[in-house]
Amino acid sequence: MDAGEPSPDDIIIHQLGAAVLLCWHKLPLPVRGQILTQAEDMIGIPHVSEIREKITRLALRRAPRT
Repeated sequence: MDAGEPSPDDIIIHQLGAAVLLCWHKLPLPVRGQILTQAEDMIGIPHVSEIREKITRLALRRAPRT
Protein backbone atom coordinates (compact mmCIF):
# COMPACT_ATOMS: atom_id res chain seq x y z
CA MET A 1 0.00 0.00 0.00
CA ASP A 2 1.31 3.45 -0.95
CA ALA A 3 2.04 5.79 1.97
CA GLY A 4 -0.47 8.28 0.52
CA GLU A 5 -3.28 5.75 0.24
CA PRO A 6 -5.78 5.31 3.05
CA SER A 7 -5.70 1.96 4.81
CA PRO A 8 -8.60 -0.47 4.33
CA ASP A 9 -9.74 0.36 7.89
CA ASP A 10 -9.71 4.08 7.11
CA ILE A 11 -11.84 3.46 4.01
CA ILE A 12 -14.34 1.40 6.02
CA ILE A 13 -14.55 4.09 8.72
CA HIS A 14 -15.07 6.76 6.06
CA GLN A 15 -17.85 4.77 4.38
CA LEU A 16 -19.51 4.00 7.71
CA GLY A 17 -19.43 7.67 8.67
CA ALA A 18 -20.98 8.64 5.36
CA ALA A 19 -23.68 6.00 5.78
CA VAL A 20 -24.51 7.22 9.30
CA LEU A 21 -24.71 10.78 8.02
CA LEU A 22 -27.09 9.77 5.23
CA CYS A 23 -29.35 7.98 7.75
CA TRP A 24 -29.02 10.67 10.44
CA HIS A 25 -32.57 12.00 10.07
CA LYS A 26 -33.97 8.49 10.66
CA LEU A 27 -31.97 7.80 13.82
CA PRO A 28 -33.71 8.20 17.19
CA LEU A 29 -32.61 11.28 19.13
CA PRO A 30 -30.90 9.24 21.90
CA VAL A 31 -28.81 7.44 19.28
CA ARG A 32 -27.83 10.74 17.66
CA GLY A 33 -26.84 12.06 21.06
CA GLN A 34 -24.76 8.98 21.79
CA ILE A 35 -22.95 9.31 18.45
CA LEU A 36 -22.25 13.00 19.07
CA THR A 37 -20.94 12.28 22.57
CA GLN A 38 -18.71 9.52 21.24
CA ALA A 39 -17.37 11.83 18.52
CA GLU A 40 -16.39 14.36 21.19
CA ASP A 41 -14.56 11.67 23.18
CA MET A 42 -12.52 10.13 20.35
CA ILE A 43 -8.85 9.47 21.06
CA GLY A 44 -6.16 8.68 18.52
CA ILE A 45 -7.47 10.80 15.66
CA PRO A 46 -7.08 14.52 15.02
CA HIS A 47 -9.33 16.66 17.22
CA VAL A 48 -12.00 18.83 15.58
CA SER A 49 -13.17 21.71 17.74
CA GLU A 50 -16.95 22.05 18.15
CA ILE A 51 -17.40 18.62 16.54
CA ARG A 52 -20.95 18.21 17.88
CA GLU A 53 -22.15 21.41 16.21
CA LYS A 54 -20.27 20.69 13.00
CA ILE A 55 -21.74 17.19 12.70
CA THR A 56 -25.24 18.55 13.33
CA ARG A 57 -24.84 21.26 10.68
CA LEU A 58 -23.43 18.76 8.18
CA ALA A 59 -26.31 16.36 8.83
CA LEU A 60 -28.82 19.16 8.28
CA ARG A 61 -27.18 20.10 4.98
CA ARG A 62 -27.33 16.44 3.87
CA ALA A 63 -30.92 15.83 5.02
CA PRO A 64 -33.32 14.80 2.28
CA ARG A 65 -35.45 17.62 0.96
CA THR A 66 -39.17 17.08 1.36
